[in-house]
Amino acid sequence: MNSKNFITRNFFILYAGIVLIGCLSSCCRTKYSDPVILYDHKDADGRIYIPVQNWSDYPNSIFVEAPDLPPCGTNTKSSRTWVDIYDGTTNARIYGFCALDSNKRLKDIWFMPSERNGKVYIIINDRKCQKTYKSNIVEYGECIDSFPAPIIKFDHKDADGRIYIPVQNWSAYSNDMFRQAPELPACGLNPNSSRTWVNIINADDNSYIYGFCALGVNSDMEQIWFLPKAKAGNVYIVIEDRACQKSYKSNTIAY
Repeated sequence: MNSKNFITRNFFILYAGIVLIGCLSSCCRTKYSDPVILYDHKDADGRIYIPVQNWSDYPNSIFVEAPDLPPCGTNTKSSRTWVDIYDGTTNARIYGFCALDSNKRLKDIWFMPSERNGKVYIIINDRKCQKTYKSNIVEYGECIDSFPAPIIKFDHKDADGRIYIPVQNWSAYSNDMFRQAPELPACGLNPNSSRTWVNIINADDNSYIYGFCALGVNSDMEQIWFLPKAKAGNVYIVIEDRACQKSYKSNTIAY
């Protein structure tokens, strides 16, 4: 190798090193705002969603794959920045995300709660720059959510005379609403009736016709039925969340 090529190559290596060191220094000089989270909803499977409201404050560059940093379990290409969820009372870690690939994924942060009610916060950990950003604390619980009024329709009358009036928007209700609730008053001899009962009401005089007190999941509301005392009439249903002392009245339909 002649001296000219040697000098050129070493100058390039030196320049690249300076650029890299400068980037490591300048890239980590930026400090971002703390995350702001809120309780959004609880889905049918029990996941609590707590999206980051100011997700756009964080650049996509901090969520790139980082094989040069410690792995996340067997994932050797986890992201540079991890997000961990903590119990707001005990500060114990609940759950985390180590493979987010863009800032928009911060809108989909969730966890499975071990308690019916509680408080949580998150910490965004930029592992490359050794910086952490702690969020506000939010409350979650089974009585925070409010659900829409049920929508029913006349579906059919079976061979035994049962009138079927399925709830059309059954998926809008959490499955947790239909958990067994032994801490609440029993339904007759059933001490493990569900948290939420569904009652069918005669719309002409508001008298009780029939009810369901042991539904197990939200989709069970597709099978709501009753035996009519008259050949024709009008009915509505009331979904009664006994744990939260909330009720949801449906539209009235004719049969």
